[in-house]
Order: sequence, then structure tokens, then C-alpha cells
Amino acid sequence: QKIIPKKKISRKVVLSYYYSGGHTFNQQFSSKYFQDVSRLINDNYEWLFLYQGNISKINKENKKLEDNLDSYGFLDAYFSYSDFKYVTKKYLKVRKKLGSISLKKLFVFEGIDYLSLTKNEWLKSISIFLIDLLVFEKKISNFFFVNPQIDELIYLLEFQPWEQILNKVAQKNSVKTKGALHSIVRPNVMNFYHSKEIHPYLYTPSIIGVNSDFAKYLLLQNGFDQKQLFEIEAHRFNYLKSINNDDQGKKFKTEKSILIITSVIMSETKDLLELFTLSNVKFDKIFIKEHPLFPVSSIIQSSIKNFPPYEILKDSVQEAFSRSNIVYTANGSSVLLEAVVNNKPTVSLISLSSLPIPAVSKAQNLYFIEDSESLKNILNKLSNDDKQITSNNRIENYLYIDKELKLWRMFLRK
Repeated sequence: QKIIPKKKISRKVVLSYYYSGGHTFNQQFSSKYFQDVSRLINDNYEWLFLYQGNISKINKENKKLEDNLDSYGFLDAYFSYSDFKYVTKKYLKVRKKLGSISLKKLFVFEGIDYLSLTKNEWLKSISIFLIDLLVFEKKISNFFFVNPQIDELIYLLEFQPWEQILNKVAQKNSVKTKGALHSIVRPNVMNFYHSKEIHPYLYTPSIIGVNSDFAKYLLLQNGFDQKQLFEIEAHRFNYLKSINNDDQGKKFKTEKSILIITSVIMSETKDLLELFTLSNVKFDKIFIKEHPLFPVSSIIQSSIKNFPPYEILKDSVQEAFSRSNIVYTANGSSVLLEAVVNNKPTVSLISLSSLPIPAVSKAQNLYFIEDSESLKNILNKLSNDDKQITSNNRIENYLYIDKELKLWRMFLRK
């Protein structure tokens, strides 16, 4: 890579994912992750990006970024070959310490031993995943070293492992961190739940933007302090406020079609597609809306036998909904909520591969399946049902919504 670190004077920075096509450079820079909040951020913050995608294309994307936006660029620029020596030494030291830990009671939760389910993940977490985190730690440390004037950093909170490293390094450098919930918090044992017993040992943001009453309740239960929590709009879902529920859910297609929405989790996506094949329900049209960071065509071609002809959609989620009356979506995808609010008959898979508890647990137009037979029965029923769906599934019932972003404006001033 031929990208270099940048030293600037801005004291506030926003750390955001970056993938090709995940932003626009029209009159103002706009990130698909922050959407309309981007224009508020542009006024007082500089952007720093976590590159996602094919690393061989980072130079091309860096050139595009430099031509269109004055920013801190990619975090990758703040890591050099000489830093590998530091990472290697620290990796060997940490791995030795982790290797001394007995696994006997490590994965016991509420009296159940999950070791058989998590052992492979544990082994990966003390090898390649550990190296990734140490590299990230060095990158963000170098960034603060090059730009010591930084005193505030905002990022989208998803409870990913690197976020703990970010908060740890930020605290060491006296940098205030603001974590804003990106999507929908679920009471998930692995990703979205931390018991109060371990909370004092975690590196958490200085303050957190919560986008629903449920999110606030859950974080308080997990050990966060009320003073840390501030309400923000669920900006990603603001567009749902303008939906006219009387017009949604109408049967508008004469052909038999289905929209399949996959997730970024490989095991969940593979299960979703395999069960669809095994259900053997015939459709005239099969549309797939894949996660932008996880293409599925190669998975279908290499490991899913007899998958029927399909079309990959490049549309937005809202545009994709107009393609079909039935939505079959991954449990871990936040699109499940969007489909329900759009009054689409929504089918989702519950399995060990999809540990995230769904964003919506009960709705008139929501159906959960656990195997190919239950999927077959539901899809046949929905395909032959001509009734219009009407319900009171409004987005305001689930999340804080306001197109004026009044809560976000206050959060940015905290």
C-alpha cells in the first residue's frame, strides 16, 4: 500500500467503516453507515476510516478519497512494517498467558456449559483474531501519537472486539469516546450481552447513544450507568416513518416471487440458503439482496447443490421490497425489522448458527422456521394467500425516530 498517515489540527474525529460504494461525494460527503447524520458530523468532525473489502484495492479507494474529501484517510496508513515486531512480541506474550487458562468452567453460563459450541471460536480468538486485534491496537495508538490534539472520537457501537481496544487506547490518551448504537440491540448472549460481573473489566465508551427504550433498559441491566446513556434517533430507519401502512402489504405481483436477504455471518447465510433449497418450493422469480460486505454467489456455486436460478439485486433494501410479496431473511439481519414494518410476510430462521435473537419477536406478519419442512409449509401457505396484510407495526413502536435528528444534535454537543 502507498498511503501515508496524516497530521491535522482537528480535535474531533469520527471513526467509520468504509467500503467501495458505501458513501457519496456529492455536495457533501455522506456515509451509508451514518446516512443523514453525516451532514451533522461534517460540520465539526474529521473522518477516519476502517477499510473493508479487497485490500488490494485500498490504493485506488485512497486516491478517490483524497480527491473528494479532506480527511484522516484510512487507519491502515498508521501502521508500518516495523510495527510487526511489536505485534509479534506482544502476541507471543499474550498467547502464553491465555494458554495457561483452564477452559473447564470458562464457558459456563446460567449453569450450562457451552464449551462444545465455542471451543473452535476460542481457539481462533487466541490465534488469528488476537493478531488482528493487536494490529488494530498498534494502528489506533499510532494515530493518536501522530495526532495528539485529538480529544474526542465517535463511532458506531456494535460491541465488536476491536471496540474494546479502541476504548482502552483512547482512555490511555485521554480521549473521550462516544459510541452510538448503529442498528438494533438484541439480548444476544455472545455479542450484545455482558453480565454485570464482568462489566467493570470492560473498556466501554465514555458515553453511549441509545436508539430505543429497550436498548436503554438492556444496557442499564448490563452494568452501564444512567449518566452514560443519551437518546439518539435510529437514523438508519428514519425513512420508515414516512411509510403509509395502508399501502404496505398489498398483493401487487402476479408472478410467484420471493426476496431472500442474507447476512454478513457465513454460517447463518449458508443455513438460510441450504434450507431454502431443501424446501423445494418453486418460485417464478428468486431475488437475493446480499450484505454489501458478503457476496453469496460463490457460496451458492461451491457448496449449495441444486440452488434454483436467482437474481442478485443491487437495489436499496426499500427498492428490493417492491420486487416480491414474501421476504425470507436472516435472523441476524436488522432488515427483519424493516420487512415487518413494511408489512411484508416475513420468514426467518432460528438455529444455532443464528445466535442473535431477532429484532422483532412477535408480529402478525412474522414467521419463524427451524428446518426445511417448516419452511416449506410456511412458503406454500404464504404463496397461496391472497389476503392483504394490515397491522400496526410502526417503526415508532420500536425505535426513536425523528427526521430532524434533534436527539443526535444534542448527542454530538455532549
